Formats: sequence, C-alpha cells, structure tokens
Amino acid sequence: MVLTSLITGLIAAFLSVTVPRGLVSAMDWWSDRSDAPVLRATVVSAMADSPDPSDAAWALRRPLSAAQVRAWNGGYKMTTRGLAARHAVPIGRSLVSVVLENTREEPVVLVGMRAEIQQRRTPPDGALIIRGPIGGEPSPRVDVVFDLDEPRPEARRFNPETELGGDRYFESVSITLARGEKIVFNLRANSLTCQCRWRVAIDMEVDGAVRHQTVDRPSKPFWVTGPAKAYQTAYKWNGEHGLAAVTSATACSGDCTKPGEHWITRGGPR
Repeated sequence: MVLTSLITGLIAAFLSVTVPRGLVSAMDWWSDRSDAPVLRATVVSAMADSPDPSDAAWALRRPLSAAQVRAWNGGYKMTTRGLAARHAVPIGRSLVSVVLENTREEPVVLVGMRAEIQQRRTPPDGALIIRGPIGGEPSPRVDVVFDLDEPRPEARRFNPETELGGDRYFESVSITLARGEKIVFNLRANSLTCQCRWRVAIDMEVDGAVRHQTVDRPSKPFWVTGPAKAYQTAYKWNGEHGLAAVTSATACSGDCTKPGEHWITRGGPR
C-alpha cells in the first residue's frame, strides 16, 4: 500500500508540473539536441513517382512473356510509376528531388555531398523497354549528378548538354541555411556498370562542428542500373499500339554496353 501510494504521488506530481513561460517547446528542445537530425529532408519527387516516363529506357531482370505483353497492352498506360511497380529500373540515370530544411537555431553550412551505394548487382538483362523522354523538367534550385561508377561518388556540377558531371560542386561552393530555410536539390545518379541502390550523404558544419547526415527512402529506394550487353527480350513502346517486340541487336547495335550507345540517356536508340 505504501509503495502504491508513493508511485501514485510521484505520477501526480509529475503531471502537475507547469512548464515556465519562456522555455522552448518540446519540439524546439528536440531539434536543438546534438543527436537530433540537423536537416529535415523531404523527397518531393523521384523518377519512379512521375506520371510520365522521362527516361529513354528501363530494364527488368526477367523476360516478359507473351501473356504479360498482352496484359500490358490491354489498356495499360506506360508510366514510370507503373514501370517501377513492376520492378523495372531506369537505365543509365535516375533522378530524385529533395528539399533540405535547417531545423537548428544556428546556421548550417553545407560543405559536401556524395552518394553511398547500399547494394550493387549485375545489370538486369531479362527485358529492355525503350521509351523516349516526354516534356521537360522544371529548373531546379541546385542540380548535381553522382557517377556511381566512381570509387567515391561526390556531387558534381550537372551538364545539361551531356547529362554528365563536371567539377565537384562543393569544391568551390558552400551553402548556408538559416533556421527554417529550405533548399531544393535535383539529384541525378548515373551508372553504366551496375544495378545500384543508392542514398545521399551530406557533410555540414554546425556551430563549429562537422556533422554528417544521410537521406534515403527505405519504402521506395533509389535505384539505377547500367545496361546489359544484350537482353533476352526487348520492346519499344508505341503510345497507340503498346509494346512492340524488337531484337536486342536492333535496339542497341548488338552490344548495349559499348561506348557511344548514347540511347541510354539521350532519348532512345539511334
């Protein structure tokens, strides 16, 4: 009885505590803790979420059967969301848009960014689906590209003419975010050698200390694949007639991995 009364009294005393005016809220207190995430990262769009295909080609690990082709052509609209739902992976590049927001009282200085490869597989060679790009993309606040075939894929300046990376973006640039300030990054990841699951690693300085934070989306991971040398089945998408079978040799001149096969990121086979 004495122990029960003591516990009851402690609970009542705890619940009756009044937070003095002027103290920060629980949310502010948490955001200013050294072990709390410095940046609030929100994935606002990814290639797999887009309603229209924006990439030239996608790959599947298994061939498409005749029944699957008929099902896809039976009123199925070719969208990147639908392709991703069927475990297709964009060939050559992937695109993710992320909003970063500073949650700390003090300014945060972004000083580095790189891609981390979480899984590496051989490129899928079951089926090739070619779909040219549709429309353009809105101009991003910051547009960078990662080459996942590099040993340490750092953020590089994006060249819209070649769709490849140039100088390291943060080699001569840093970005300072005040509390609550946001910035949008368009992040491209390219690969010609592997099917890779990747995430973003950010380096920053906060109140004189170096901090690191990763950005990922486990429910819908970021994937990209390089081309296979040849595909067991290959199709070209026609908006009126659906998937039309083509040979792998026709699709990419016999060897889809050879230099010069720019169809991977430049709008379809030549």
